[in-house]
Amino acid sequence: MCGVLGIYLLLLTFLIRFHFRCASCIMCVACWTLLAGCSDLKQQNVVVNDALPAVSDKDNDGCNNVSAIIESEEKKNGIPKGLLKAIADVESGCNPYYVNIRKRSLRFKSKDESMKFINDMLKKKRFNLSIGCLQLHYKSHKNHFSSVESMLSPKENIAYAAKIIKNLYLKYGNWKEATKRYHASNPKYNSSYYRKVVKKYGREI
Repeated sequence: MCGVLGIYLLLLTFLIRFHFRCASCIMCVACWTLLAGCSDLKQQNVVVNDALPAVSDKDNDGCNNVSAIIESEEKKNGIPKGLLKAIADVESGCNPYYVNIRKRSLRFKSKDESMKFINDMLKKKRFNLSIGCLQLHYKSHKNHFSSVESMLSPKENIAYAAKIIKNLYLKYGNWKEATKRYHASNPKYNSSYYRKVVKKYGREI
């Protein structure tokens, strides 16, 4: 998709320049910026999806790899059984190496691949990343971790997210609101997210 759109914009740029000379400088910059951004993604060994992973029963298999950690944190924080797992399932399909950047979700096959991509993005000062199983926003939560690697760690990622959800419950008084606000405070964005979690959870929260 990036390649087709980039080629279209480049052709449009040359046509404009042919008629209007230098009036298309801004368009040129936009085109090359788009192509550069697409290249960052294409050079990585990843699967790219929409900002929120599609809710699918097939994703449940991934949760088996981190289920022990999730269940432990649910008990430790008094979170209803299965709720944290449902949230993780919606956030990343329970994939501990999941990364979201610029509303693009990337499923990496290993920790090393995920770390390489994250570090490459940070070197380019692209900090709007959501990382790991519970999709922690790097810019918002980085100071609570000793390193990017620790933020990506399934154990630390899940434990930190569980504390966030528990604190939201204590603040708003119910797990429904805590679940919605884990994603966003604006109802415009958190209502559809909540429905995805309910579908995974199997009942109203």
